[in-house]
Amino acid sequence: HISHYVYAYLQVAKTIGEKVEIIVPSGGLGNLAGACMAKRMGVPLDIVVATNSNDVVADMIRTGKLVKRRIVLESYSNAMSIQTPYNLPRLFWLWSEGNSELIKEMWEDFLVHGETTLPQLMLDNMKLDLKDACTVSEEDTLKTMKKCYEEESGYCICPHTATAVHYCYTHPAEMKRVVVATASAAKFPEAMMAANIPILTSQKLDKLRDLPETIERLDKNVDVMKFLKAKIEA
Repeated sequence: HISHYVYAYLQVAKTIGEKVEIIVPSGGLGNLAGACMAKRMGVPLDIVVATNSNDVVADMIRTGKLVKRRIVLESYSNAMSIQTPYNLPRLFWLWSEGNSELIKEMWEDFLVHGETTLPQLMLDNMKLDLKDACTVSEEDTLKTMKKCYEEESGYCICPHTATAVHYCYTHPAEMKRVVVATASAAKFPEAMMAANIPILTSQKLDKLRDLPETIERLDKNVDVMKFLKAKIEA
């Protein structure tokens, strides 16, 4: 992900050193970790985090507490509804200045109790890396998809990308901006229908949809690694 941000910056900035705002739809936080690492390496980015209504990350940025929601809301941007962001320990490592023991303690606390609090050092470093965070409702996500389609000559965005574009629509630009687009809108026909815009088609996706589905439901207490190993060795 780091190279994506270096490339995007070089495409937008007129001169090296000019600040560029980058808005990152965030769920598992891989993209966000890449953006923060690029910034630490010297790319002058103002980073904004965009989330859907299952906003554990945006809430953490606002309050300094990571709290798992008891109820996960249904969302068209379901890849952003992750309650245990698996790349967050990478960000914790940056913000704690490499304090592995602290990260282990915080992460175990979060996994066991469903919440953990960032100490002051991590809060200070997080605020240095991140400019802002926003939570975008389902209604605003769909409105943004429609607005983008109508105002940008039929350009279709997926519901995840729409959370970041919504920030653009509601916050006047102070500098040049880049929005991270996460996927093709063709993957989300239900969201496009709900947004009342024409469904984007893709021959490759249509072929995948025609293939037979194989589903195996697992009990929540199953040993996933043992299950996967058995499948691979079968």
